[in-house]
Amino acid sequence: MRVHAAGVVLALLATTVLIGLRVAAAPTASGYRHAMAAAPNGDLYEAEPGRGLVLATARGNSRVEGPLPAGLPLALAADGQRLLLGTDQGLYQSADGGAHWSPAAVPQSRYAVVWAAGSLGLAGGWGDRLWSTRDAGRTWEAFSTPPGDNEFQALTVSNGVIYVATLRHVLRSLDAGRIWEVTALPARVTALQPAGQQMLAATWDGGLYRLDESGSVDRISDLKAGVWALGGGFAGTTDGLAGARGTPLDHREVTALVASAGGALYAGLARGPVYASADGGHSWVRVLDG
Repeated sequence: MRVHAAGVVLALLATTVLIGLRVAAAPTASGYRHAMAAAPNGDLYEAEPGRGLVLATARGNSRVEGPLPAGLPLALAADGQRLLLGTDQGLYQSADGGAHWSPAAVPQSRYAVVWAAGSLGLAGGWGDRLWSTRDAGRTWEAFSTPPGDNEFQALTVSNGVIYVATLRHVLRSLDAGRIWEVTALPARVTALQPAGQQMLAATWDGGLYRLDESGSVDRISDLKAGVWALGGGFAGTTDGLAGARGTPLDHREVTALVASAGGALYAGLARGPVYASADGGHSWVRVLDG
């Protein structure tokens, strides 16, 4: 009986530790995350708490397009006027550039990753499911991802292939979500960026990897800092914008990067403003206070 009781105690302790680790790793909006997405004409959408859905230009002009729904913004995706917004209280969608929002027909959860193109949309809930719509949000269905891969950290689609990073793996699907392959990329990938026929992946320990179509993986760089985001040929890290120096981003935590049309690049700082560059990252203008 004592042996059995000790086993139960150890199992409970292990479960408590695992839950604690997952809670600690869960995404929060405590000033770190910027819910940003490319807007038409090289502009930027940002879901700014306390202000609304903001449209900003690379020249520093901005205006509020509409109020935000309930919850703290975690992730934003846009294709023209169609927007998906993940918050810590649910998933919302807009068909008019953020003037009006409606809740998506999915379970209430923390939606930390979203993606949208045309009538297609994807959204990953933290500790939940990966959801898909093919009809601009009228209906949603859950993908059958591998058991245990349910904390979603990054999401993108390239050449018809869906890539999603969880705490444990990077998965990809070649058939619109019916079958999922566990790639050879490491755990804790926090950012993904398409690169032609390949996929770039960065980790929280600063590793930068390349995944090719065959599934082969190469580690191509060590960025020496945790990576929050990839975009526009740059990496946003806990120590500034990797590969760029002499900018307002030096040694600051860059948690979001968005490449918009015409070469505009936007960078959001943890608990700070958003900057824009129109010349490949050489010079930067503060466009939002954050």
